[in-house]
Amino acid sequence: MNEFYFDKDNVVFECSIKVKNVTDKDLHFNMYANVKNEIGLVNEEFATAYKKDSLEKEDFFIKANSEEMFKAYFKAKRGEKTTKSDRNPPKEIKFEILK
Repeated sequence: MNEFYFDKDNVVFECSIKVKNVTDKDLHFNMYANVKNEIGLVNEEFATAYKKDSLEKEDFFIKANSEEMFKAYFKAKRGEKTTKSDRNPPKEIKFEILK
């Protein structure tokens, strides 16, 4: 992860994610980061990408046959620990294509 900080009962992981759309369709999508290696710092295995200052899911958009960088704010419920295991980005990002 690029950076992380605490926001009330959540841990926020701020990341820059490069997404490539190789389809012929414009896509709307949500993202989820696998943070299971941070159990203790967080209480969940996946952190959802939300809008920066809210708990509203961020709906991302990318044009057909394009590549774009996105700033994502992955949020998960805070655990007991206060330090992250490393400064690496998530090993896995899941995408949910929206209709």
